[in-house]
Order: sequence, then structure tokens, then C-alpha cells
Amino acid sequence: MTRIAAALTLTLLITACICSPAMVWGASSDPAGGPHSRAQDILLKMIQAQENLTSFEGTAEAKVYIGGRNVLTTSVGLIIERPNHVAVKWFGMTIRPRHGLIFVDPQIFVSNDYTLSVLSAPAESSRDASSRSERWVISAVSSGSSRPQLSWVLYVEPDTWLIRRAQVTMGATDRTTGTAGVGAALGAGVGVATGTASAGGETAIIEADYRQAGYRRWEPVRLSAQGRMVLEEFLPNFLVNIVAGRGSRSTSDAVSGSAPFVLLEFGASRPGAPMRGQSR
Repeated sequence: MTRIAAALTLTLLITACICSPAMVWGASSDPAGGPHSRAQDILLKMIQAQENLTSFEGTAEAKVYIGGRNVLTTSVGLIIERPNHVAVKWFGMTIRPRHGLIFVDPQIFVSNDYTLSVLSAPAESSRDASSRSERWVISAVSSGSSRPQLSWVLYVEPDTWLIRRAQVTMGATDRTTGTAGVGAALGAGVGVATGTASAGGETAIIEADYRQAGYRRWEPVRLSAQGRMVLEEFLPNFLVNIVAGRGSRSTSDAVSGSAPFVLLEFGASRPGAPMRGQSR
């Protein structure tokens, strides 16, 4: 009887350990499968989706709008050399965007300077992968030691693993507000920041459409970006002041109908150029 009782006690203890929340596979004590790990998996798929786009060179019609009014139309050359080397050529000048706001390369997030997490996953019943609310939504926040500090929200298409929309805030953020209100904003189909920008923060929104140009190679067809900091990436400083004016930055930094807007359209009408769903 003593041996039977001991065996029964041992069985009960093993059962209790297996059923304990702390021992359940996938619990919070296990880093595998957490938001950060899942975000890293998605980042890997994003990189693989473009692994054969090692370089790209194209000419685009560029339009700059201020307050909804077209203030500049010209032809520009865009040169992309991955990872994360972009140059814009026009009027005999070469501009090198500093923060990746013209072409958002997922390679820039392969760094210990960035913390990634999943804010939202697409619904399994989604029939429209191009809808913003039916994409993976990833937060990428640079460390406090990075200068400038950047806080990104990436909208990733689940069937192609392309970044179709990105919102970035430059400057200090209040991380305590992290994902507050994310659900409501996503439901409304609008971009959300991962933090609250400080008084000196600036925000930009970038959207992109692509054409498939080979296996794991997607070339940009249409790039649009909104926010004054986009102009500072795209134009020489003296032209930023001429185009956007020298007024108070606080009125032009906000992403609104009056914010500067840049549109680049490549040869989308080229024969045989398949198009993916347009950004919404």
C-alpha cells in the first residue's frame, strides 16, 4: 500500500506541474511565440520577399503638393541599392534620403537598435489583403540611444509580405502610451503611432504600390509620402524652404490635408507590368 500511495502522489504532482499555467507551452514565460518573436518571423518573410531586389533604377514623374495645391512637377531618377541605399536624382543634383522615407527597406529594421512587436494580425477570414485593416501591423521603435529616435508602424500585406504603408514619427515618444487606441484606429482604417510624439516630433506617412518583376523581386510603381520631413528627405534644404515656406513648423509637421505631399509615379503603364491592389 505504501508503494501504491507513493506512486499515486507522484502521479498527482506530475499532473499538477503539467497543468500549471507557468508550465504550459506558449505561456508568457516562454519567449518563443511572443509578440517580439512573431514580429521577427514576419520581418524575415519581408526580407525574403524582396531578396532578389538587390538594385533598382527608374524614372518617375514627381509631384509635390502643399495644402492640396500642386507646387512642383518634375521628372526624377530613383536609384535603390539594397540594403537601404537610396538616391534621388533631379536637376543635376543627387539627394540621399537619411531615414528611408522614400523607399522603406525592411533591412533597416535588422538591427539591435530596433524593438519589433506585432500590433495586429489580419483576420483569417479576410478576402481583401490590400485593405489596411487586414494587414499585419508591426511596431518598430528605435532605442533611446539612437539619434534621431524613430517610431514606425508598418502595414504588411499578408500574401506578398510587402510594406504597403508605413507611418514614422521622428523624435522622443511616450512609450507608456504604446498601443493605446490601436484597435479603434485600425478599425477605422487609419494609421496609428506607437507612441505620442513630443512637441518636437515630426510624423510622415508613406504608401507604396508594386509590380512583380521576377521571383522575390517587387519593383515600385507608385510611391507617395506625406509630411514636411518627407520634403527634407526629397529636396535640398533651400528648396524645402521655398516650396513649403518659412512659416511655423508646427503647422506643417502634422499629417493632415495641409501637410506637404510627394507623389512618385513610375512607368506603371508599361506593357506586361502586372499590378497588385492599390493602397487604400
